[in-house]
Amino acid sequence: GLNGYSAHATGASLSRIFGCPEVEYVEADGIVSIYDGLHDANGGRSTEFNDVSAEIRNDPGEPGGPGSERPVEIGVMSTGVIQSHSAFMNEQGTGTRAVNGGNPWVDTNGYGTKVAGRAAGKFYGPAPEATIVPIKVFSDLGKAPTSDIILALEWAAQRVLSTQPRPHFVLIITAISPLDYTFNYAVNVAGNEGLHIIVPAGDHHEDTSGVSPASAFRSIAVGGIDCRNQIAAFSNYGSAVQLFASAINAPVPTINHAWGFMSGTVMSAAWVAGVAGNWLRHQQTLVTPRELRETLTRYATRDIRDPTGKMKWRVLAW
Repeated sequence: GLNGYSAHATGASLSRIFGCPEVEYVEADGIVSIYDGLHDANGGRSTEFNDVSAEIRNDPGEPGGPGSERPVEIGVMSTGVIQSHSAFMNEQGTGTRAVNGGNPWVDTNGYGTKVAGRAAGKFYGPAPEATIVPIKVFSDLGKAPTSDIILALEWAAQRVLSTQPRPHFVLIITAISPLDYTFNYAVNVAGNEGLHIIVPAGDHHEDTSGVSPASAFRSIAVGGIDCRNQIAAFSNYGSAVQLFASAINAPVPTINHAWGFMSGTVMSAAWVAGVAGNWLRHQQTLVTPRELRETLTRYATRDIRDPTGKMKWRVLAW
């Protein structure tokens, strides 16, 4: 688990903390937001659409073999999920306690519901059979202290480790922040404990070396591509981003029980999380994060050139 603590300290108390030999470093708490670009904050609100193309081949025999009796869960660390939306009518998920209070199956913001639908909605998600586990850590305005995010990570890891049989667990973290060493450390610890952590690369067309949690080496950072299968103009990139998926106008459920569209690398990450969940559904034994990463590239197409000139992988569903 995490070897650290959070505290409100000033003056002499803070000085004593700095002087403790067991304290390696002190980092100020920050505020993390789900919004990383205008296309997130002002995402499309269309309520009707037709002829939405989907690149889904639900053929478990090709990569995965027989079905698994081991459950598959997709954790959505965001603003909650509206379970009563028709996208989730067949879901059997049970809500988790929210880190900062409130019902995880209530989402007055809408962001978490969209992410869950992109990953595991029964109409457009790659993994409709997966159990959605909402971890409501953000406020209705889409903000949360970094310390709450870290607390949620620790809670998710402990929950998975204590569940028998241990499920395949894929966690989508919707937060994006400037480089935060403590945030990255918490992600790496959770990854070392076997959680598959999939995160958006970010939406500022910059290298992810300065972005958390995409720069955490135990996360799977996903960049965005457009309808021409070229890297989206807003997508971050860099050595930490090996996988790309569609980031433009993804069909998503909305909190008014309708449907809309959303763009951004969070949609790319949610899609890849769903693809991962669908593959894990057919694995009878637990898979390490490294094995999952290798599998995602094995069944992907290497045809995305990022701004550095490197060729990266476009993730498809199978």
